[in-house]
Amino acid sequence: SQEKHTLKDISNSLPTKKRKRTEALQELVHIRPDLKGKRVYFFPTLDKYFEGVLMFDAKEKKAYVYSVKNDHKYESFCKWMHELKKQGLFKGNKSALATIFLEPNPASLPIASILYETDYSLYWKKSIFANIKDILLLIQNVILPGGKFSGMAVQEINEGLEFNFFERGMKSEKKLMIITKGILLEYEIHILDQILQETHLPFSNKAMKRTLDEIENLIQYVFSLKICRGQSTKGYEDVIRVRGTQLVNNKQNDSKEHTPFAFLEKQGQPDEAYRRIDCIFIVKDKNVCENCEKLQKTMQQICRRLLTTNSTKIVHASKDILIKKVKKQQKFIKMQRETILNMEKYLQRKIELEEVEISDEMADVVHVIAKNVTNKKEDISNLHPIFQELIRIQTKKPNGIRYHPMFLRWAISVYSKSGSAAYNAMKMIMRLPSVSTLKNNINENEQCSGWQDKIADQILANLT
Repeated sequence: SQEKHTLKDISNSLPTKKRKRTEALQELVHIRPDLKGKRVYFFPTLDKYFEGVLMFDAKEKKAYVYSVKNDHKYESFCKWMHELKKQGLFKGNKSALATIFLEPNPASLPIASILYETDYSLYWKKSIFANIKDILLLIQNVILPGGKFSGMAVQEINEGLEFNFFERGMKSEKKLMIITKGILLEYEIHILDQILQETHLPFSNKAMKRTLDEIENLIQYVFSLKICRGQSTKGYEDVIRVRGTQLVNNKQNDSKEHTPFAFLEKQGQPDEAYRRIDCIFIVKDKNVCENCEKLQKTMQQICRRLLTTNSTKIVHASKDILIKKVKKQQKFIKMQRETILNMEKYLQRKIELEEVEISDEMADVVHVIAKNVTNKKEDISNLHPIFQELIRIQTKKPNGIRYHPMFLRWAISVYSKSGSAAYNAMKMIMRLPSVSTLKNNINENEQCSGWQDKIADQILANLT
């Protein structure tokens, strides 16, 4: 039970002379006339109290206690308490001297401390369990400027209290929430809007009975917590330029995606920093936790790569870098297309207008060279592989030739850049893959409408 009695009736422990004194209410107002109009609080149990107001009738020269609960006044504390008991608001017999207080806090001194100068025993033990009202009374002075917890604000919420700790330009970075579960209390600590893991808490956060000392220690712990500020980007501006607002893993997850492991915070501000997704949020001696501190080595590696190469992996590149690369490549592709179209039109027009026939002598050049190679009269080992393959083809039978992939790519390139007219003119001189063969290889990839991841990956790979 919460009710911890150290005496059954405080009056039993008092000297005989003090038992003959005037009733407690009249005695209290006589000794302390300044209490007229003040409130008193009757605590039948630790977690429940009833308010009364001390009144004095000047004509009768008599004190009364006005009951806020039932809107009635009584000429003694005993009659007030007896009426509350009759209404079923509490059970058992209570001592007015030990259970009536001048504050709504059963841990404060009872009226017995005013009425009797000799030693007396407290009705409730000092190590009482805390409730919301007790906690508010505990911190109401220490949160003022110059107080122990100056810079902290507290407000009541639906099921408890919320403490905000303001730092760095009046921004709340730490928050303590004390939540009531009947007479039990549990708590949560929030750092930068993230709940602190139980392994970093001073004691269990599960719902249980807690004393005021434990609550005060908890508030002191949160008040003194130092927050991880992330790994500063000072001196690593190139990393931000290349990587942007996030750092990504090289390895892919099960969905074949490159997941980020750190994000940029306070971009453009003096305290700009990368914070890991597994940041611990609290530190002891340094300004950065042990997990975020690892990012310094990561940024150093990125800087070293930038010094040795100008290229950047697509998965790591920032959005701005990718946009610049794509625009540059688009411009280059556009220029190439215009050049190819102009060349195709020029050759087509030249062939159509001039109608030049290829001489037999020119047509025989390739075959003569092929014949000399076959008879080992010509050494072609020093020639470019494309020309070696071209000469090899001339020595084979026209049907059933297997073309090397490298040679096919070259032939496709010639066909794409020169057009069908120029390509057919070349075929009249030398043996080349047919146009249908080229088209079959060009259309090797399946054609379909919409976005194609495979093609996009190839394009991005070419950009690097």
